[in-house]
This record gives sequence, C-alpha cells and structure tokens, in this order.
Amino acid sequence: MARLAALEDLDAYRALVDAADDVVLIADWKTARFVEANQAAVDRLGYSRVELSKMTGGDLSDLPREAHRRFSAELTATGQTQVRDLPVRCRDGRRVRMDLWVRRFEIDGVAFHANVLRESDGPSPGSEAVQIARSRLLESEAFYRGVVTCTQDAVVVTQFEDGAFVEANPAACEMFRYSSVAWADIGCDDLFSAPGDETCVTLRRDLAERGSAELIDVELVRADGTRFYGDLRQNVFDNGGRRLIISIVRDVSERRRQREEVERAQRLAAVGEIAASIAHEVNNPAAYMLLNQTALDDASRRGERFVAAVRRLADAESDPSRRAALEACLALAPDAEAMGEAARDNRDGLERIRAVTDDLKRFSRREAVEVVVEDVNLAVTQSLGLMRNELRHRAELAVSLVEDLPTIHAERGKLGQVVTNLLVNASQAIVEGRASRNCVSVSTERHGEELCIAVVDTGVGMSTDTLTRARDPFFTTRAQDGGTGLGLSLCEDILRRHGGRLEVSSELGRGTRVEAWLPVDTGLALSSVPSSPRPKRRGRHMLVIDDDMGMVRAYRRLLGGRATVVSSGREALERLAREPRAYDLILCDLMMPDVDGVEVYLRLRASAPHLAKSMVFCTGAAFTARAQAFLAEIDNVVLDKPVDCEILFSLLEEDG
Repeated sequence: MARLAALEDLDAYRALVDAADDVVLIADWKTARFVEANQAAVDRLGYSRVELSKMTGGDLSDLPREAHRRFSAELTATGQTQVRDLPVRCRDGRRVRMDLWVRRFEIDGVAFHANVLRESDGPSPGSEAVQIARSRLLESEAFYRGVVTCTQDAVVVTQFEDGAFVEANPAACEMFRYSSVAWADIGCDDLFSAPGDETCVTLRRDLAERGSAELIDVELVRADGTRFYGDLRQNVFDNGGRRLIISIVRDVSERRRQREEVERAQRLAAVGEIAASIAHEVNNPAAYMLLNQTALDDASRRGERFVAAVRRLADAESDPSRRAALEACLALAPDAEAMGEAARDNRDGLERIRAVTDDLKRFSRREAVEVVVEDVNLAVTQSLGLMRNELRHRAELAVSLVEDLPTIHAERGKLGQVVTNLLVNASQAIVEGRASRNCVSVSTERHGEELCIAVVDTGVGMSTDTLTRARDPFFTTRAQDGGTGLGLSLCEDILRRHGGRLEVSSELGRGTRVEAWLPVDTGLALSSVPSSPRPKRRGRHMLVIDDDMGMVRAYRRLLGGRATVVSSGREALERLAREPRAYDLILCDLMMPDVDGVEVYLRLRASAPHLAKSMVFCTGAAFTARAQAFLAEIDNVVLDKPVDCEILFSLLEEDG
C-alpha cells in the first residue's frame, strides 16, 4: 500500500493539519517553545501564530508540580503521554478544559513534540537554533506525520477518482478495525453502512462541485460488520497532478447515545402524561360498570331466590289452572346459570380493564412513595410465591439466592413489582404444557457494591429488532393476549429511581436473560412518616361527589339511602354550607371540571376543618402537577378507581 511518504510534496500534510478540528501545536523539545500552530489553535485559543511562537505549554496551563513531574517522566521515557481534563487559558481569559496527547519526533537530529488538544490549547517560542530548524521542519514530512499519528480522530487519504485508500493513521485503524495493510483491499464505500443512499450521493456531489463536504451523525461500518456513528469532514486537494481526498472522522457514538437517552426520557415523560390521562378516562366508566355489576349480581341472586320460590309454589299447587299459570311465569324467567356465567365474564373483563389501567397509572405515577428497608431475597421469594402456580405448567423452576445479602433502602413494594414483572415475562415466553423441557431460573448475587437479581428463561427469545424495542413503553408482542407493553418500562423506571439499571440479552429460539442491578446504597432516605392512616371514625351517612353521571347513578343504585350523591364540587359546597352536620364522611372525586376535589378540600379546611379531615379521595389518575403535589401533602385516604365495593361499604360502617 502506498504511504504518505510517497507523496510528491507536503501539501497533503499541510491541508490535513489545517482541516483538523483539533488544536495542533508543535514545540521544540529542549525549550518547550511552540514553533508551529494550525488554524484550529488560532481560532479556538484566540492567540495569533506570532503570539503562540513566544509561548510554552506552561503559559497556557498551570499543571500541578507532581502532575508535571509524572508528565515529563512519561514523555521522556516513552516519547508520548496524555493528560485528561487539562485547564487551558484562552487569550480572552477563559479557561477551557481539554484532553492533551503528546508525542516526540525528530527531524535531522532536532527533537520536537507534537501536542494535540481536543476543545482548546496554546503554544510557545523558539531559540535562534530552533528558528533555523523551523524552516526545515515546515518542509519536512516528519512534522506532519507526527501530527497525523498523534491525533485521536481517524484520518484517511483516498484517491478522488476511484476511492482507493492511500494512507490511514493509527486512529483510523483502531476506529474501523482494519490493519494498516488491509486498507489497500477496500474502497471508500466500504466504510458506509448505506453507500448508495441519498446522503452519500450528496456527499460525492459536494466534493465534486465545492471541493469539500461534511456529514454529521453518519452511520459507518467497521471491518467486523459492527456499526457506529461519526462526524465526517472531507477536502479535495491536488498533489502533483493527482487529486486526493482527506477525510477526518470523529466517533460520536457516545454523543448520540446521550442524546438518544435525553430524547427517550422526554418521550417517556410525554407518554407518562398521556398514560395517566388515558387511565383517568378509562377508569370512570370501568368504575361505574363495576359498581353496577355489584348491583346486578345482587339482583341476580334475588332473582334466583324468587324463581326458586315460584317453583316451590308451582310444585305445591293442586289447582291445574293455577299451576299452569305459575309454570308459564317460570318459562319467562331467564336462565339463571347462563345469567350467572355472563355476569362472571363481565366482571372478569372489568377486572382486566382495571389491571391495564393500574399498569398505566404505575407507569405515570411520580408522587412520593414510602421508602423502607427491603430484603432483596425476601422480595424475590414473595414474588415466586405469587407466580409459582403460573410457572409450574410451563417450566421447571431453579432458584439460587445468595445468603447474607445486605438490606437496601427501597420504595415499598417496588422490588417485588420488578421481580413479578420479570417472572410474568419469562412465563409468557414459554409455551404451556412443556414444563419438563423448559426452565426458569432466578438468582441473586452480590458484586462489590451492587446487587443483581437475574431471571433467565428458555423461552422463544427475541430477535435483534424486538430486543431493541423491548423497553419502549407500550411495545408488546403479546397484544392478542392482553399484553400492555409496560412491564420492562416499569421495571427500568423503578430501577433508575433506585440508582440501578436493567440489562437484557436474548437469542431468538434460545431464551432471554434479564438482570436487575441495584446499588447497596440506593441514595434513598427512609421515610420518617408512615403511610397515610385511615380515618378512625366512620360515618353512617356519606356525601359522594363525582362529576361523571354514570358514576352518580351507580353510587345511588349501590348505596341507596346511606349516601347523598351530587355531580359537582360546587353543589357539594352549597349543601355543606346549608347542612354542615348532615354528613359524617365525604367521598370526593379528585379530578373534576370547575370546582375539583382540591378546591373542595381547601375551602372546607378554611371553613369546616373537621369535614376536610373526613374527606376520602378517589381518582382514576392524578396526572396534573397540581393534583400530584396535593396528594403528596395531605394525610387523607386516597382510593384508586375502580373502587372496590367492599371498601365503600366499610367506609359506611361505624366504629363502636
């Protein structure tokens, strides 16, 4: 392969160095004064080349004595060194932190060192002897070769006509994973993941028309087929009648990953608000349907008793005409068994809706949760107890829990929620009825100051595309089975709140391994106040406030004369102003138009504090910042919709 030394003059190196984004400074080895600086040094630091020629590295940065000693010793011993996070003085007084790479080289027996700084730097002068050597230095290939070798960006030179590679620096070999001789066997298009797309076509057109081109965040491919993202700058120059292209590539994969993390966090926040809103809208009809279902169940039982009574009368009746009339009535009665089955199916469907909306609310919930001391192994054991029956039809269970794991501070119940979700996913990845051929293993381990909960299954596994999207909210491959796509999203969100992380690996047809990592010190402070207590006193007569007319009718049917039900906060306040002693308990919807539950509470706290304390709130989802802040401040009981009927009846019971 041709090398840069074979170029007929030094224009290639000069063009390359001036095209570099990094600050490049060449210093005399003996005096440490700068003898050359590229355009980036002038632009980034603000000094002119004349000013830089009168400076040394010490004029740009005050390196601590011990650090300077180590720096000098390593440079002398190995001919190269680097310094991370070096504060560099700019001409306008600013200090910019930069990473510095230094490498020693010689020209005709005179030693120099090349300094490459990313994000800012400065230089120094030269003695009379150095100034003599400088003119020879600027015409020497070794000067530019030292710069190119030292830079951390990939630098490659290709022929304009056919894209064949002429030279590649060590950083290019490392970045693209080609050996120094392998470049001769590839072309420029081999570095792009999609060389035929519009972006690459535009790049070639710009090079041909303008002599320069730039691509930001372009996807590139390594020798081993792995892909990464880079910023690419290209310039065309003429070298002895031969047109060449200098390409400089900076790996921006980490920058892109960080940006994607920020964008994902923003999407999650937006999705969380939408999820809470959906949960609220779905919960209201689900809530009154469940309340109505309770009333229907009761009516069905009474209907069965009525039919049984009529049957007994018909059997005992001796008068044929009367017996025939009773039999005719019985023929009109609905099939009690079919009605009971329909009622059970209806309730099961409503409970399924409740489960989905509960997932949505958990995903969107951001209010304070009680922090307690949690035993990781105990949380795993309790989750296994819940899931054991579900798992035993699908796989054999292997459990390995390391003893004496330290307890950690965690939000109450959240570790169990994570483990249960992972077990549900593992179970549903395995076809039922093949338990002897499959296995789900659960283990806990300690690695330094981190704890790991691992759930491994031998199920269907995931493709690369599915694995990439597995943590996205609402992404599911089990929509037909009622999957919400929130399991892994919830797990990852919980772990992040505890300073942990979720790691997932999978192979299609082989199974999946999910690891939940938690630090021993989660950074969460134990709650000083226990969960909100239930009010000690229960009233016999309740005022119920809900703006949804379906809920209003359902409450009236279910509670009858034991409750007064109104459809707005304003109407409730008017009633309470007229009859402040008529109600022992207030059940109030939180989210309502006009006067909401927060406003009702605040007005009662000012005018009738005893009534404010008696309030019990119910909500489909507190998705506004105002509602969330309110719930975090009060000690009143808060019930999630759909409200369990037994809880409603218990609120009406009076303590003795």
